[in-house]
Amino acid sequence: MFIIPALAIYLIFSILPFMYTIFYSFTDYTDMNPTNLHFVAFQNYIKVFQTPLMRIAIKNSLIYAILLTGFQVILGLPIAAVLNKKLKTRNLLCAVYFFPGSIQFFDYWIFMELYFIVLGLWIDQQSASPLRVRYD
Repeated sequence: MFIIPALAIYLIFSILPFMYTIFYSFTDYTDMNPTNLHFVAFQNYIKVFQTPLMRIAIKNSLIYAILLTGFQVILGLPIAAVLNKKLKTRNLLCAVYFFPGSIQFFDYWIFMELYFIVLGLWIDQQSASPLRVRYD
């Protein structure tokens, strides 16, 4: 029961746009003529893969993904091995390693809290209800 709103938001803002994207990719949809659609099957994909610039972009993306993954594994394994050893400075090393990730989380959390407080104050000001929420 409590998951229904989250599923509805996920469906509306993630799944449905993805499905529409797949649908429109198999048609001759343009912004100039969005209503007169014709099914073109894989012609759009063939056109994309025949473009030299797109082939270069795909090649660069694959190289980037492979190199990035490789470097993360090559650098991550020694760091994990050091953090797993019984050292006197193990706690300090773990703190130094994990601290930036916790800062990002708390920055996001503080931003969201401030956003919802300001949003709540704005909604409260717009409301004509005698029951006002106090933020003291």
